[in-house]
Amino acid sequence: MPNLLNFSNPMNEPIMPQMREVGSSRKLTLRQYDARSPADLDGVISAMKADVGAFVLLDDSMLIDNAAAIGKFALNHDLPSIGFPAYAEADGLLGLRHRLPRAISARCDVRRQDHKGRDAG
Repeated sequence: MPNLLNFSNPMNEPIMPQMREVGSSRKLTLRQYDARSPADLDGVISAMKADVGAFVLLDDSMLIDNAAAIGKFALNHDLPSIGFPAYAEADGLLGLRHRLPRAISARCDVRRQDHKGRDAG
């Protein structure tokens, strides 16, 4: 189960254990591809095309801003993918509207706490 994500995004921390658990229950190995800036996208997506047959795009502001470019690349290279609803609207194959478990979404509310549950002031 390949994922395109930004490793520097702390919001991935609570999501990845759930993805590993779901993948493992379906006998899928989680493979992560890191894109931290728009300059990384072509190389990362090309590597994914060589290694895998599809991918999951995780929410991240940089990836959201580049959803159209990622969707166009995936479409042009026949690389099925799924991601946030804006990704589907920007030519991605599928959009996934997900809801984080209450414990995670409450803990990650940037107005109150950081990703580790500390008071963010």
